[in-house]
Amino acid sequence: MALPQDAAAAPVAAVPPHVVVLSLALLLGLQPVVTDLYLPALPQLAQDLAAPMTATQLTMSALILAFGAAQLVWGPVADRWGRRPVLLASLALFVLASIGAALAPSIEVLIGWRAAQGAAVAAAVVCARA
Repeated sequence: MALPQDAAAAPVAAVPPHVVVLSLALLLGLQPVVTDLYLPALPQLAQDLAAPMTATQLTMSALILAFGAAQLVWGPVADRWGRRPVLLASLALFVLASIGAALAPSIEVLIGWRAAQGAAVAAAVVCARA
């Protein structure tokens, strides 16, 4: 006797509501942490990388611009491929970009990694809101 289509699928364990709420809150809080936690370090960053303050401020601008633009891309991608794979990929990209930013040898490289962080955080926020 063949099983119905739904019975053949593996059962999905229910996630308790408090875990869902906490996870969504942490994902939505990622963007303010990435921007607000970074601001006090700007003067020291300019000094350590021997960069002008205007170039150092570009690291924040790159993050914010990438965050805004990437939301337009990640929404349809998450609708097409699913939120979980997009969220996991974006969190992996965020970790990679964070390591790259921490190890950046110059302000130009740091600007690129901060833009990657912004794009990754955009996917996490889009998936959490959806």
